[in-house]
Amino acid sequence: MAAAIVRSGAVDVLTVSDDDIAEAIRLLWRTTHHLAEPAGAVATAVLSEHRDRWAGQRVGVILSGSIMNTALAATILSGGTHQSA
Repeated sequence: MAAAIVRSGAVDVLTVSDDDIAEAIRLLWRTTHHLAEPAGAVATAVLSEHRDRWAGQRVGVILSGSIMNTALAATILSGGTHQSA
């Protein structure tokens, strides 16, 4: 059902890798001291990885989701991804 809703109104769908998401988590931690879970950092990862698309524009993203266990947080903040946890 969610996919049908997205397809009916989305202009575009962008994707990022697990490594991009992990880097976004680290970026958010360094810059805001907010520890986003992987799903919560996707919008930041998309903005970062596709930055040329919005060059010269003001862009905002929603940061949501902070439920992450200690082991996963330690893995990501030390340079890994959730795949290596």
